[in-house]
Amino acid sequence: SSDLSSVSGCVPDMSKTKAQKKEKEKVQTAPPNKRPWWLSGHAFAALAVAVVAAVVMRLLGSTAAAKDGQDKPEAQEDGLGPQVMALQGPLLKKLIALLKEVEELPSSEESWDERMAVSQRVEAQLNELEAIVDGSTAGGKQHLALIGLARSALQDDRKGPNASLDNWSEEKLYEAHGLVTYASKSYWDEAYGKGRYGEAFDWFGGWEEPDVSNHTIAEVFRSVLNEGDRILMLGCGISNMSALMYNEGYRNIVNVDVSEPAIKQMEKRWGHLEGMEWKVMDAGELNFSNNSFDVVVEKGLFDALFAGTGTRIGHVLEESVRVLRTGGRLLSISFGEDRIERLFMPQAAAQTAAGQESQPTHPDPLDCSAIGELHYASRKRENRSAEKDAARNESQGKPIFVYNCIRQ
Repeated sequence: SSDLSSVSGCVPDMSKTKAQKKEKEKVQTAPPNKRPWWLSGHAFAALAVAVVAAVVMRLLGSTAAAKDGQDKPEAQEDGLGPQVMALQGPLLKKLIALLKEVEELPSSEESWDERMAVSQRVEAQLNELEAIVDGSTAGGKQHLALIGLARSALQDDRKGPNASLDNWSEEKLYEAHGLVTYASKSYWDEAYGKGRYGEAFDWFGGWEEPDVSNHTIAEVFRSVLNEGDRILMLGCGISNMSALMYNEGYRNIVNVDVSEPAIKQMEKRWGHLEGMEWKVMDAGELNFSNNSFDVVVEKGLFDALFAGTGTRIGHVLEESVRVLRTGGRLLSISFGEDRIERLFMPQAAAQTAAGQESQPTHPDPLDCSAIGELHYASRKRENRSAEKDAARNESQGKPIFVYNCIRQ
């Protein structure tokens, strides 16, 4: 809805006709694979990778800060928020150590009995961990969910080739275990709905916020954007970035987020900006025509999806490419320095690794390059000593990469 003065613009846009649905082209990527991107052929590997990803993405909660430079909002005890997610670290490390005991054993017929014995012993240890968790708090519920997820992985592993992969998605894990990740809609609905991130929040840095070398996201974007571009902001959250871009002359911006509380909050705050649109929408199911945007911007969305099961990543990338016009660009801001070869241009990376010069059978739909690297120093936190700060060399900041991908 373009009526930004009413709450009606917050409902999902269901106006897509059957003709528009049929119009969706299938972007040429790698051959279809029923399994999630991170599976290597064994159900147990799914959990190991998912847990490690959660550990890495936990850093988002500990290094991110609000756009105005203030420390993160304080966590509430009665619900999900950044502090609750960050506190999963010790348990995740314990789970990794336990699960590796099983993962490191071959799944061959010769080692199967030993692997099963270790698996049953590890499951018994999980039961002991579960018995001491206080499930009455939000953090405790997350602990129980993680333990339940680990147990399910062990049980699937013991089924061998007959293990089902149908339950490895955010929705299924929430239904089965109550587990939420940064890729879970339920996490963002509760966190934004209860004000866990305050009035405005940016994971990396604000539009004009300088990094340790006095560079900004704004100067990187200005080099590739035109004021007349029609821009789609994927996973806008409650960042002020779109409003600040609007004030610079980028007046044709459509903001989408899967979380209705986030969109309501932003529409209430910025609904007076004529031409700026806010829509509740899943980035993997965009209700826009093909070739309808000049620019698609994602600021940490893929990072959040990588922090979960990863089952939505392919859908979101495909939709991002579909709505871009030929020659349009996807601008991506990420902690990941391997996004080009891992996500945006996997076919080209595979060709290079194999030393092949011929065109791949399924060419990448994007031609990408890194156009910026920023380093934002972590904010101060009470539970970190000066010695630890120095040891981590935080003055250099954690690198943030900006990618420019042209639609072929």
